[in-house]
Amino acid sequence: MFKDLWAFIRERYPLQVTIPLVGVISLAAVYPTFGSWKRLLLAMATVFLGLLALRAADDLVDMESDRQRCPDRGLPSGRIKTEAISRSIWFLWGLILFLNLVSLKTLAFIVVLSLYYLFYFRGKSYLPHDIRPFFSTLIWGVIPLYVGLNLESLSLFHFLMMAFIWSAVVAHEIAHSLDNVHPNRWQALALRALFLFILSAFWGLAIWQVTGRPFFFGLFLLLTLAVILKLSLAFLREPGPSRAKAFYIWGFIFFLLPLAGLIMDGFFWNGRG
Repeated sequence: MFKDLWAFIRERYPLQVTIPLVGVISLAAVYPTFGSWKRLLLAMATVFLGLLALRAADDLVDMESDRQRCPDRGLPSGRIKTEAISRSIWFLWGLILFLNLVSLKTLAFIVVLSLYYLFYFRGKSYLPHDIRPFFSTLIWGVIPLYVGLNLESLSLFHFLMMAFIWSAVVAHEIAHSLDNVHPNRWQALALRALFLFILSAFWGLAIWQVTGRPFFFGLFLLLTLAVILKLSLAFLREPGPSRAKAFYIWGFIFFLLPLAGLIMDGFFWNGRG
């Protein structure tokens, strides 16, 4: 089981990407004081394992379509055993529950989120493709809520951060789908993604206000918004695969860079204090 799980991680959940992602979102969610490092590390471990379990579950659900679209991947090709990955998901879920036994609130949060994704995966095939990103990416939005709950510091800031991340990730998913749709839908989808990026920037502005207008967060938010506007307008003027790739890659950078700035602001704030 663990051999197949490791092969899956290397192919579909690269640590050089996922560890920084989890670290940046989790650290930003405890701005400005960072709280208890023990509780924070527990939260980060839970987030890392949860994202891995959902990545694996999503690939199992999409197995048939992946055999057509990307037959060389480990699961569709049979190089990675589906039974081993199924067992791994149960193992990961059990480990997550065990890690959260220290708090009834976070344990209940995990159970509710697990039930949500159980129903989502069972009903995924019935959902129109255009609205699936809003359901599948919820996990990214709830990470700040979970971290805030874990460190007993849940506040308006965490809900604003949820809206900031969630809208940006949905925009990223829509932009990413440009590679797989007919060119006559490119403009409509690009405009939808652009609207969500601008909406995310609005929530980012709200975060900037409620956190006392942190310098680096505001600076990086402005920079990433400028880049997204430039890339989206370039794609709308001259659509093409290469422009689409740049557009969706910046979907994650759009929220990660400002959050990294917020961490910098937090260290600076603590240093001054």
